[in-house]
Amino acid sequence: MMVGASNATNLSDGLDGLLAGLSLLTMCGFSYYFKLGQAAPLYFELQLFSFVMMVAIFAFLILNANPAKIFM
Repeated sequence: MMVGASNATNLSDGLDGLLAGLSLLTMCGFSYYFKLGQAAPLYFELQLFSFVMMVAIFAFLILNANPAKIFM
């Protein structure tokens, strides 16, 4: 699984921010998932982490406008 995940990361990463866009969608899903359910107060830290990662990835996408200057 580790080899497959690292290979998928290498294939989807590039100068266009494709990996960051996919990660942003994934973090949105995690944030939504941790917000739902009966144990939602127990997952507050995970939801907060997902939200902070979404903000960081979005800032990376904004700062990585053409031409790309920051490599992930």
